Amino acid sequence: MPKDNRKPGSSFSAANPSVRSYAWLLQIAGVAAAYFVTGKLGTFLAIPPGYATAIWPPSGIALAGILIYGYRAWPGILLGSFLVNLSATLINGSPSETLTSVVTTLAIGGGASLQAVVGAYLVRRFAGFPNSLTREKEVFLFLLFGGLLSALVNSTIAVSTLVAIGRIPAANFQANWGTWWMGDALGIFIFTPLILVWMQHSGELWRNRRMAITVPIIAMFVLTTVAVFYEAKNNNERLKFEFDQQAAELSVALEKSILTHLNVLRSLGSFYSASTTVDRDEFRTFVAHSLDNFQGIQALGWNPRIPASERDAFEHSVRSEGYRNFRITEWDVDEQLVRAGNRPEYAPVGFVEPYKGNEVALGYDVYSDESRREAADRARDTGEIATTARVKLVQERGNQYGLIAFMPLYRKGFPHQTLEERRNNIAGYMVAVFRGGDIVTAALKDLNRERLSYRLIDEGAPAGEQLIFSSDRKQLKPLVLQEKGLFGTNFSLVSRLVMPVGGRSWRFEVVPTQDYFAYHRSDNAWLILSVGLLLTSMGSAFAMVFSGRGSVLRQLVDERTAALAQSEERFRSTFEDAPVGVVNVSLEGRFLAVNQGFCDLVGYSRNELLTMTFMQLTHPDYRRHDADKIRQTLAGEISGFNVEKKYVRKDGGFVWGNLSAKLIRHPDGSPGYFVAVIENIDRRKLAEATLKENEVFKQAILNSVDAEIAVLDHDGVILAVNEPWRRFALENGIESSGIRASNSDVGANYLTVCEMPGTDSSADGALEAYHGIRAVLDGRLPSFSLEYPCHSPQQQRWFSMSVTPMGDTAQGRVVITHMNITVRKQAEEQLRIAATAFECREGIVVMDANLKILRVNRAFTQITGYSQQEVQGKATAAFRSDRHPAAFYDTVWSEVRNTGIWQGESWPRHKNGQDYPAQVMITAVRDEAGQITHYVGNITDATNSKLHEQQRLLNEAAHRNILVREVHHRIKNNLQGITGILSQFAQTHPEMSDPINQAICQVQSISVIHGLQGRAVTSLVRVCELTAAIAAGIESIWQKPVTVEIPDVWAPYIVSEAEAVPLALVLNELIWNAIKHGGVEGQVSIRVSHEPPPDSIRLTIRNTGLIPVGFGLEDTTAFGTGLQLVASLLPRAGARLAWAQQGDIVVTTLGLDEPVIQPESLT
Repeated sequence: MPKDNRKPGSSFSAANPSVRSYAWLLQIAGVAAAYFVTGKLGTFLAIPPGYATAIWPPSGIALAGILIYGYRAWPGILLGSFLVNLSATLINGSPSETLTSVVTTLAIGGGASLQAVVGAYLVRRFAGFPNSLTREKEVFLFLLFGGLLSALVNSTIAVSTLVAIGRIPAANFQANWGTWWMGDALGIFIFTPLILVWMQHSGELWRNRRMAITVPIIAMFVLTTVAVFYEAKNNNERLKFEFDQQAAELSVALEKSILTHLNVLRSLGSFYSASTTVDRDEFRTFVAHSLDNFQGIQALGWNPRIPASERDAFEHSVRSEGYRNFRITEWDVDEQLVRAGNRPEYAPVGFVEPYKGNEVALGYDVYSDESRREAADRARDTGEIATTARVKLVQERGNQYGLIAFMPLYRKGFPHQTLEERRNNIAGYMVAVFRGGDIVTAALKDLNRERLSYRLIDEGAPAGEQLIFSSDRKQLKPLVLQEKGLFGTNFSLVSRLVMPVGGRSWRFEVVPTQDYFAYHRSDNAWLILSVGLLLTSMGSAFAMVFSGRGSVLRQLVDERTAALAQSEERFRSTFEDAPVGVVNVSLEGRFLAVNQGFCDLVGYSRNELLTMTFMQLTHPDYRRHDADKIRQTLAGEISGFNVEKKYVRKDGGFVWGNLSAKLIRHPDGSPGYFVAVIENIDRRKLAEATLKENEVFKQAILNSVDAEIAVLDHDGVILAVNEPWRRFALENGIESSGIRASNSDVGANYLTVCEMPGTDSSADGALEAYHGIRAVLDGRLPSFSLEYPCHSPQQQRWFSMSVTPMGDTAQGRVVITHMNITVRKQAEEQLRIAATAFECREGIVVMDANLKILRVNRAFTQITGYSQQEVQGKATAAFRSDRHPAAFYDTVWSEVRNTGIWQGESWPRHKNGQDYPAQVMITAVRDEAGQITHYVGNITDATNSKLHEQQRLLNEAAHRNILVREVHHRIKNNLQGITGILSQFAQTHPEMSDPINQAICQVQSISVIHGLQGRAVTSLVRVCELTAAIAAGIESIWQKPVTVEIPDVWAPYIVSEAEAVPLALVLNELIWNAIKHGGVEGQVSIRVSHEPPPDSIRLTIRNTGLIPVGFGLEDTTAFGTGLQLVASLLPRAGARLAWAQQGDIVVTTLGLDEPVIQPESLT
């Protein structure tokens, strides 16, 4: 806050905007640390349920921090709030839960920072802060705006955020908001005055009030905390008692309901045992009452024990009752109900009520499922009801888990006392099917379950399969209340009841929800907290007003006393703390007073100097000069004097000082004493000596360089030259841009010499040099350079001249650099000649010894598509294509290194990604030692010659394909003629029709191959077309339906030419065999599908029938001639054949992959 806005009498010091950055960072860290520590302590004051605390000390810390350090301390509040809340809410969970915790704590931290900033603004704007807080109005406005009103900010932001993310139920908003607001307000009432009174070290008014303010505020804080603690403890005990009573009612009701449901099964067993026979109608009549009155029962049924020998008779008897499709079933691997496989005995569902909704369960063999079989065997062996673990019901359409209870019934008249007797004489099982949710809901429907969560668990099941039912599917773990803090407790509100059910151990758990805590909490803590807020505000206000008035009086007395000593202190501070030596010297030259600066200068103590004269410290070389100046001053000729001289130190050394002395006269004008100021100039003198040495060093450097250098002033006069300049002038006489050597040394006017008319060709260069130098001196050019020829009879020579300003252009000095550039000019000429030869029509690339491209010509960029910039610095491997293996390139470079050259054809890759043929020659360049330094490659595009050759080959291939298709077409026609002759023979000799038809199918399958290969559009043989064509031919001969299924979205696969005929014959025999053994009514289906691995397909042929025992490709002696043909023709690689029995269906599977087939896109 600006100084001019502070009110008089305030001892509060606002943050200084000029505080250094490191101090600001320390302030931020201090506020954050204080907020974090007090925040962790404040969490012990939380009032359950929720996140709010009864008293939140960090709110007072935050407001005090802003008031003391200014608004820029807000990051410390944000950081401290973020850390304390994150440490309290962050849990080990999913990344989304972690992100939610971070965002929530940032929102709460932002609210805390905003609250402190708003509070500081309000008390400064409306409460006139900073002030001494000694008057009633000042204190009232401070507590109103800084506490009650500002606390509304974070309580609203924080609680709204927690409700929005689901951390606090909406029903708890009011309770948490009120607790949060009062907690923040109390924190400000208690801790802001305490921080202000203890942190204001510079204000005596605040220091004198510390204990007077601290004691009553801390007392009210302790009283409020103790009162709320005892109320919270009593409330928790009442809450636990009410919960235990309500949970016990639910547990007893559920246990009673489960026993009642199981008794239904016992009564059904008694009914069945007492009856001679029970038919389906009697069973339905008896169970109807139980199904109507017990809603937890899904179905009741009778599962007889059926030996394998009686299976067919049992199925026939049930079908005769009107269930035409009845059969004993089981689940297959695809969870489809299929006919049960062969096993010694079955326990199928014989009766089931209600039948509607449970139709699919009729006939299901419970022995086919491991969990059901275990429970049934346990019931059989014990003679008691046994239940399964949770299972998926056959008839389940929702997502509930099912439970099955088995009641064993033994054959009438047979003993079942021992385990062996019970296993031998079991007649079947009375079965009750339950849904976990239905049985729990039915038991608890008339009880109060509001604000409670409950679940039913099977303790004997595996860890992931224990849950039978949960009222809250989002919360599968029991909710345990563990309230931390002074007002919370560590007890857990959870009720558990373990009950035995059908030989298993079930556990019923009940836990309260957050709404339960909010609904059953008492409001007494709120009342105590409100009274505490009122008393604390009154106590702190009284303490600040009462202590402030006494402190103001004491401060006034202290201020008046301190003002008396300020003047003397200022003078002494100026004299003693001056950064230079200050002395008072008598007219006789004796020291009257010296400061510490002069003591440090000469090395003597103050007491030693007061016994000495200034002449004793003056170097002998300057004593006479000082005596003359003193005499002139005392005579009135001068008022003082200034001199640089040496002083003699106590250690015998010398120190340079700049002496400024003045005579102080009495009011009557008579001389009084001398005042002298002595400044230490040792460093300046050392710098001057160093500068002189640097000048010598600089001239040595200039003389060591090869270039000729001269420095001109603004008029063109030569100020300095180096040794090469002088040597060049002497060696060349008048040969220097037309300038005579005698006129080019220090003191000569270089511009005048340049203007002198010349008679040779270099005169133009001298005139151009004049104008260039003059332009730089005048500031019209930033620099100037000139290159010119200066040939001698013996050789051709070139020179360069450069003119640059020296330092600041306002000085008007320039530096001229003159160099012989003959060698460079000759090299440039040679490069120009080489560049002309480089740009030929053949592509050229120059590489270093590591095969990195250094340069390419224009022809190379046109051939490859790459520019010079794109390839420069890249390795030649970037242009390789996949047409050559790595060994090819290794051979090429090996030959180049060994023989020095390689020439041949290769296929590089163009920039557009296409490969092209090229004639390539690579030459190695070696140095004098025989080491390879570079490679030069020559490349010529051979695309056009390759295209002509490819077109010739394509024309020949097209002509050949026409001839081949004609041959296939004629073979197909001949084979069709053969099949026609065989068909006529079969009609005249019906006793031979089967083998003749088989032969016709074989010939026809070969005809299909030639027909597909003889097509005009394509000669490729697709698997799907081959399968469909052979199936259609067999269907037309045998007059039996053959269906072929091909997916709508299908990537065609091509049969290799070598395997086309064998594969056609194999398909023909497999389909013919399926029709042959499929029965009179049998239907054959063929499905073409993909199978892993990629680029593989599967042909599945399904027909009715049974596979003989021992049937397989391992032993073909039992095969007929047709299947023996399949075994001999089946490709050894790329084909797999297998048979499987699925109920009464035979499944023949033919798998194909490379090299028998390949995707059409690759052909």
